[in-house]
Order: sequence, then structure tokens, then C-alpha cells
Amino acid sequence: MKHKLKILLKTIKILNEFKITPIVYGSFGLSLKLNKDLRANDLDLILPDQFVKDRWNEFVSKMKKADFILKNNSQCEFSKEGEVVGFDLENEVESLIDCKNLKEVEMEKVKFKELSSQQHLQFYEKLSLDSKRNKRKADCEKIELIKEYLIGGVN
Repeated sequence: MKHKLKILLKTIKILNEFKITPIVYGSFGLSLKLNKDLRANDLDLILPDQFVKDRWNEFVSKMKKADFILKNNSQCEFSKEGEVVGFDLENEVESLIDCKNLKEVEMEKVKFKELSSQQHLQFYEKLSLDSKRNKRKADCEKIELIKEYLIGGVN
């Protein structure tokens, strides 16, 4: 988890240089929220549509200078030191996540937004209804973990 966090913070630092505060979500975002290693396969970030439209090429150049490898431009994926960083656009996930009014977090001098526990729960419950995902066992396990966390009275 420490190595993934290091790569995540390097990525966010570059985004912050563009005055972008990304949203961290997915399995690693949930790992951070629960302070529990959920063995995330990748790092998932949400970016504003306008940033990707207007400054994507400039961002790609900065990422390459920081030794990230562009794996897939159409899917907005980079890799570094064995870790994959994927980006989604706000408009692509708005049916799953309300990207407004998220808590801003500062960690090691970089800023990002995170989902609350309740928002993570809603996200995974919606994902579990997606027929393309086939109600993966991992999604169900995350839902149960979040419910247990919420029962403990933490947001």
C-alpha cells in the first residue's frame, strides 16, 4: 500500500501544479478511507472534463518527464514502477458519484478530494447493479466492509 500511495501522491502533485484537485476513488480510495489494504489493482482518479479537453497533452508531457509511461491514451492510463494510474472524467462517473461537495484532503503537501464512507457505499452498490461487472465478489465484499465501518460510527 505504501508504494501505491507514493505513486498516487506523485501523480496528484503534478495535477496540483495544474491547479487540479483530483478525486481519489475506487479500491485504493476506499483503502485510504478505511485505512485498510484492500489490495487495489490500480489507482483511480477523477478529473474535470475541461482539464482533459484543454490540457491533456501538456499533462501527458509532465507525467512523462516524471517517468510515467502512457499505457493507453484513449483510456487515460499511465504506469510507473509497476503501478497503473487510471483517470476518468467527471461526466463519465456522475451517474455513480456526485462529484460536488467532496471533502478535500491534504497529505504530504498535495491536495485531493475523497468520497465519504457513505458515498463509497453508494458507489459500490450502484456498481454491483451493473450487468457488465457481473456483481463481482470483490464489490460485495467491499459493500460489507463499508457497512461494518459505518456501523462503527465513522464517516
